Amino acid sequence: MILFQLAVCVVLTLCLTSATLQASFSSNTTQCVKANNTSARKKLRLNREIFSIPKAASPTHTRVIRLYCRTGYLMAAYNRRLQGTTDIKNNQTWFELQSYGQSIVRLKSLGTGKYLAINWQGKPKMQGRLREESLFRTKLERNGFHSFASHKYYLRHRHDLFIGIKKNGSVKTPLTTMPGQTAVQFIVLY
Repeated sequence: MILFQLAVCVVLTLCLTSATLQASFSSNTTQCVKANNTSARKKLRLNREIFSIPKAASPTHTRVIRLYCRTGYLMAAYNRRLQGTTDIKNNQTWFELQSYGQSIVRLKSLGTGKYLAINWQGKPKMQGRLREESLFRTKLERNGFHSFASHKYYLRHRHDLFIGIKKNGSVKTPLTTMPGQTAVQFIVLY
């Protein structure tokens, strides 16, 4: 009987790959206990190869731009949040693109004076202070669109947390973005 219960636990372990199972054995019976599913919480990693920029350092090149997403929205930065808008007269859509090295940039909203960043939880936010969270790696894709990935944090591979706008105009969570998605591709308008 104990061998049968042990075999059932092994089969359940093999069938349920998404949940972590652990076997707890008592003297007379064998029980399979489902452990807490920790894979639901995505843990971000810190890019240890990030170079430090002194706080007094000024950008090597600046340019006033707008970001037009491939989903049909302009990126607009409000006091604490980002959003897509189709209003071309909105002053919140203007950003200052600041270059700090090869493909490393910061995006400063001219309307609010705050910087676009991805925090340690993987959420996009606007922050007033200069921190390494506001550094992005920009990449010119083959189709002529730009993508902006967090330079400090990553999920699986370096530079895999992207800023993006969904088809409904809301900001896409960087934890769910992938390279090549329509939502993460922008045209830089001067």
